[in-house]
Amino acid sequence: MKQVSNYFTLEITTTALCDLGCTYCFEGEKTDKNKLDAEIGTIFKRIDDILNDELWFKKKYDYLSISFWGGEPTLNPTFIVEIMNHYKDNDRVFFHLYTNAFNIHNMNKIIDNVDTKKLKVQVSYDGRVINDAYRLTQNKKATSNQVLNNLYILAQKGIDVSLKSTLPIEEMSALGKTWDEYRDIQNMLWKVDKNLKISYSPTIDYVSVIPDNQKEESVVAFRQEFLKIAKKEIQFYKENGRYLCSWFGGEDNRKHCSAGYNMAAIDQRGQLYACHGAIYSSEKEKLVSGSIHDEKFIETLAAYTEQFAEPLKKIPKECENCVATTCMICPVVSHSKSKKEDFFDKWTDSHVNNLCSFFKTFGEIDRAVSEYMFRESRKIEKTFEPAVYTE
Repeated sequence: MKQVSNYFTLEITTTALCDLGCTYCFEGEKTDKNKLDAEIGTIFKRIDDILNDELWFKKKYDYLSISFWGGEPTLNPTFIVEIMNHYKDNDRVFFHLYTNAFNIHNMNKIIDNVDTKKLKVQVSYDGRVINDAYRLTQNKKATSNQVLNNLYILAQKGIDVSLKSTLPIEEMSALGKTWDEYRDIQNMLWKVDKNLKISYSPTIDYVSVIPDNQKEESVVAFRQEFLKIAKKEIQFYKENGRYLCSWFGGEDNRKHCSAGYNMAAIDQRGQLYACHGAIYSSEKEKLVSGSIHDEKFIETLAAYTEQFAEPLKKIPKECENCVATTCMICPVVSHSKSKKEDFFDKWTDSHVNNLCSFFKTFGEIDRAVSEYMFRESRKIEKTFEPAVYTE
């Protein structure tokens, strides 16, 4: 698939239903059967509105990435195929699919009927230790074997696959084993296609609430595990020219999430939001920015996204000299927890998520690895023993 850099992402909810019963899921009960299938004509019109807009889209973006979201989006394969085939000849449109990859039959209904060169598939997989404790079937059975087998099938079919994982705060001791498994998965995929590259990109569970004392214990375990991983990452980098865990690299990734600015999401009723996370927020009704049924849809979307430009550039004073190099905070959760008044003050209130200690701890390790690699490149050895942070 062609790699694009300057694109706007439009997430479309294909269904709210799901075939799994993940214990940490933030989406709630999967009983809403409402779908956008009957609105396919309106969806096409709104996508065309975006692609043809001269005042906003064409001035800022070269491409449109259409992402299919759920629930489990492959439960509505016909809808996805219809959209992908409608824009199969448009060089400015690409596609992205989030999936639990549990049902290969539903997936085949999609990939066997579309141009897969325009498709990227992101598989949700937490690593076996976590996956088989949290990412379960509705009958509470483990899913790892089936998901990994289906991942292999997708790779064999030439699909551009990636992995995304959730990291529960109470499962930090599983980090090392998960990293090892991701390395093994990468090696497995390389046997299929040397160009397939995956990364371990964990998202710390920012929704579940645990006691402060348990969180402090988790930070200690987090540090211990990442110290072990750091040594493996150094070796992985020497062998492959990149890190396996996407957090490493010593660069400043402490930017606000760009949801709302270069991204928007449509729920299964056609309402418009900043991102798919907003669709499941406890304050969902306050976060609606429009609808596909609005005659001035494109004007509303353009005006809404422009509001995010300046606020997302601001870095809070308390963050300016922070040791963290990666800081992945969900603005929707910040907004729901923050006690501030202004919308964007709430949206960018990252401290209210109470995850700083994890990112600071990792920042010390990441900076030490980068310094070591810098010195190693000049044949100067250095050991490191970073600090651990608590709130």
